[in-house]
Order: sequence, then C-alpha cells, then structure tokens
Amino acid sequence: MHVLVAYSRPRGKYGRYVFTLMIYFSEPTEKAEIAVIRPQTQTTTQNVYSCDHCGRWHTITTYVTTTTPQMLPQSEHRKDGRLELYRYDNVEPDDWIELTLRDTDLLKYQWTHIPIGWDSVSLKNYWRDPKQDRNWYTFVNERKGAWDTEQNKLIHVQRKQFPGLTQLDRQNRLKEQAMTNEVLYEFSLLAWDEYMQSKTGEMRRPTQCLGLIHKLMSRLSSRNLPDGRAYTLSAVRDREKPA
Repeated sequence: MHVLVAYSRPRGKYGRYVFTLMIYFSEPTEKAEIAVIRPQTQTTTQNVYSCDHCGRWHTITTYVTTTTPQMLPQSEHRKDGRLELYRYDNVEPDDWIELTLRDTDLLKYQWTHIPIGWDSVSLKNYWRDPKQDRNWYTFVNERKGAWDTEQNKLIHVQRKQFPGLTQLDRQNRLKEQAMTNEVLYEFSLLAWDEYMQSKTGEMRRPTQCLGLIHKLMSRLSSRNLPDGRAYTLSAVRDREKPA
C-alpha cells in the first residue's frame, strides 16, 4: 500500500486547507480507514434537582465542559481499480487526520497521525498490535459506562451522549511504539503549493491546483506506471523530469 497526502491552502496562510489523499492498494487484503477530526469544545449548564443521599429536592447549577471529536465529511471520493482518492475541503488548523492501515495477512498494522497547524503539517507513524485492541475496547466501554452512570443521575435535564474517543486518545492512553527506521506502508506528504511553485516559479490558481491532482489520479489509475514501475511519489516525479 502506498499513500500520498497532498495539501493546499488556496486562500493563503490565513485560509483553510484542502487535503487530497490518494491510496494505492498493492494487495486485496489491504484496507485503509481515514478520519479527519475537529475537536469541538462546549460548555453547558446543567440543573440537578434531587439529592442522592437525603432525597430532598434542590436546584444545583453546574457547568460542564466537554470536547467532542467531530468527523468531517469527505468532499469527494473516487475509486479506480486499486487506486482511491479522497478530498476534504475546509480543513482548519488544530484539526487532525488519522489513517489506520491494515493487511489481514500481517500480524501488526500501522496508524498514522497527521496534526495540522497554522504554519505546518506533519505526520508520524506508529505500530499497532491487534492484541492491544481488546485493552482499548475495554477502556472505551469503561469510560462509556462511567459517563452513562453520571448522566443517569441527572433529573429534568437532557442527557448527553458519550462524546466518543479517537485513535489519538488510544495513542495517548496506550503509548504504542512509534515507527522509526521501518514502516509497513510508504507515506508521502506533499505541500502542493510549494511543490507547484518550485516547478513553475509562480503560484497557480486553486482550481488549476486541484485539477492537476485529479489529472495525477487519472494518470495513476492503472496498476503500474506506463514504464512498468509501481506507483510511488518518487517514480511520478522521475517521469515528470524533462529528458
């Protein structure tokens, strides 16, 4: 499996990002899960009218701050053979992208975290052990049970759903090992605006930029490049070099 993540900022450094993810599946047993997440922090007021100990009725005002991960919808999804393209518009700083890459024939899998900042986008790969999946699911169920218990204590108040946990929460909890010199799947992160500026000497229009990404997808829709090499970003760049 090969993954190319290209990002652009059409309105400049104070504008939103556009992300395009292209995944080439080398084997039919490979699978990719993508989530673009925005943390939503909200402070709510809750009124509690009864006491668990004495049974008397009281009015107690509490302020609860919760952070709920919001999954951003994809703007476009295209599939052509073993190649898939996902585009996400309106991505903002402080959002992040999670990719879980699996192969049912392998005993470990890969999780990739892409934090998005005002001035930079980076990525880091981590090992994932299926044996740890059960520990994580147990922890999530415990957290959800504790949440539901607290919500059930509320009377005459609209109860809130469990805010959910992300794969980043899992990494913070289990501290799974980061990949250093070895990765399961090749990952390329491309700053599209800088790449195009280095090729042409000037910034292209956003519509042209996205059009070139779609053109790249069409050119890579077959299993290999025309010269027989498997798709990688370096192979694509080599083909673009003048003879």
